[in-house]
Amino acid sequence: MEQNMETLSSVNAPGDASFNAADRLAIINLFGAYAQSYDAGKTDEFLSVFTEKVELIYIRVITEIAPQGVVLLLDF
Repeated sequence: MEQNMETLSSVNAPGDASFNAADRLAIINLFGAYAQSYDAGKTDEFLSVFTEKVELIYIRVITEIAPQGVVLLLDF
């Protein structure tokens, strides 16, 4: 599933429902498959939930009031 920064920036906060129902259902189904296969001990099914291709989009925002520990963790 391809995403661009416009799509990602439309989701502003945890619980924000501004993304479409198909995406929400896909996330719920994926989480359900993950949990069910893990709980049942079905290793092959569990591993099939994950992808070999991973793309991580990381947006770093630090304000001047961020505690030094937060800055150090983000730099880790």
